[in-house]
Amino acid sequence: MVRRRQQPGSHRPTVSETSALAADRAQIARLDGQFLALQRSLRAVQEERARVQERLDGYIYPIFTLPNEIVAEIFLRFLPVYLKRPPSSGILSPMMLGQICHRWREIAWSAPALWRAISVHCFTPFSKGPRAGLLPLLEGWMTRAASLPLSISLFLEEDDDDTISNSEEDDDFDDAGFRAQLVQTLVSQCSRWEHVKLAGIMPEDLKLFVGHRMPLLRSLGLVSGTWDQESVFQDVPLLRSLTLSQQLQPSFLPLPFSQLTTLVMTSAYEPVLLDILSQTVNLIHFRARLFRHPFRAEMYKKVKLEFLQSLCLLDGHRFAPSHSVFMIIHALTVPALRTMRIHQKLLGSAPLDTLNSLVARSGCRLQTLCLRGDGSRDHFPPDDLLRAAFPTIQIIFEAEIHRQWHHVRQEEGESSEDDECLESSPE
Repeated sequence: MVRRRQQPGSHRPTVSETSALAADRAQIARLDGQFLALQRSLRAVQEERARVQERLDGYIYPIFTLPNEIVAEIFLRFLPVYLKRPPSSGILSPMMLGQICHRWREIAWSAPALWRAISVHCFTPFSKGPRAGLLPLLEGWMTRAASLPLSISLFLEEDDDDTISNSEEDDDFDDAGFRAQLVQTLVSQCSRWEHVKLAGIMPEDLKLFVGHRMPLLRSLGLVSGTWDQESVFQDVPLLRSLTLSQQLQPSFLPLPFSQLTTLVMTSAYEPVLLDILSQTVNLIHFRARLFRHPFRAEMYKKVKLEFLQSLCLLDGHRFAPSHSVFMIIHALTVPALRTMRIHQKLLGSAPLDTLNSLVARSGCRLQTLCLRGDGSRDHFPPDDLLRAAFPTIQIIFEAEIHRQWHHVRQEEGESSEDDECLESSPE
C-alpha cells in the first residue's frame, strides 16, 4: 500500500475544527435562505409599489382636466378688474402665475388679456432703486398683450432719502439714458393706450411723446409733472375722462376739455376750476376737492353745464375755508343735475339758501343730495328744515371725524377715502 505524501503546510483538521466548519456551512445555508426570503419580500413590495404608482400616474387632478381657456379665465379673476393695473412684480402680478408650473406658465404667457394692464412705480434717480430686468420685463409684458388696448400707470417718484449709499457701479449709471428708455418703451405702445395714469413726467420725457397718436385713449390721469407741450394730448379723439392732481397747473394744460364727459380734480383752485369748466361743454360727471384762492368775487365767471348729472365737491381744508370757496356754488348753473355730494362748509353760513338758489337757478330735478360734514350731525342744517325745503329729494348725511389732510400720493392702495370718492367711476 502506497502512502500519500502530505502537502507542506496542510494538516488533518481536528475534531473541533471539523465541527466549526460544519457549523459555518450550515450558517451560510441559513443566510442564503433568509436572503432568498428577503428577495421575495422585496419583490412583492416593489410590485405593490409599482401598482400604487400606476394608480397615481393614472389619476388626473381636477384642476388639470380644465381646458386652457377656463384656466386662463380663472387667472383673469385673480387680477384686478381691468382698468385697474396690477403691479409689475410681486404676489399680485401675473408674473406670479408663471412660477407655479410649466403648464400654467404656458397658459399665462399665451393669454393676452392678462398683460393688458400694468403699474410701474419707480424711484428717481434710478440709481437708488432696483432696475435690473425692468426694461426686458416691460418689453415682454407689452409683447404678451398682443394687440389689445392697454391700461398703464407710470409713477416716477423722487427719492429724498440721502442715507442710501450708491455703489461705484451706480455712480457710473446713466440715469437719464435709462429714464429715456423706460419712457420710450411705454410711449412706443401709445397707439394702444386706452387708460393711462402718469406721474413725475418731466420736460425731457415730453419730447418722447411728440408725434405719437393715441387714437384709443379714453381716460387720462395726470398726477404730477410738467405738461406744456401743445401737441402731446391733442390727437385723442376718444378721450372722455380726465383726472388732474394738485401738483399741476391745469390752466396751462393744452387738453381737449370740450370732449370730456368726466372730470376729476383732486385739488382745485376756484378761478382755475371755473376756467376749465367753461370749456367742458359736454361734461356729465364732475368731482373736485376745493382749495381757497385769494381772488375777488367779481373775478369769478358764471358757468353753465347743460349736461352735468352728478356733482361732487369736497373741501380741501382742515379748517374753515375762505369766502372764495363758497363762490363755486353761486357760479354754477346745472339744469340736468340729478346727484350732488357736497361738504357742508362749502355751502356757507346759509346752506339752505345756497341750495335753494342752486336748484331754482338751474331748474334741475335733483334726486339725491349727500351732505358731508365734520364730527356730529350738529354741523348740518336742521333735518326738518331740509326735508321741508326739499321734500322730493333723497337726503343723505355723512359725518366724519377730522383728520389731517393727506397730500395726493396716489397709486393703487395709497389713496385716502376721499380720493376713492373722487376717482371712482360714476354710476
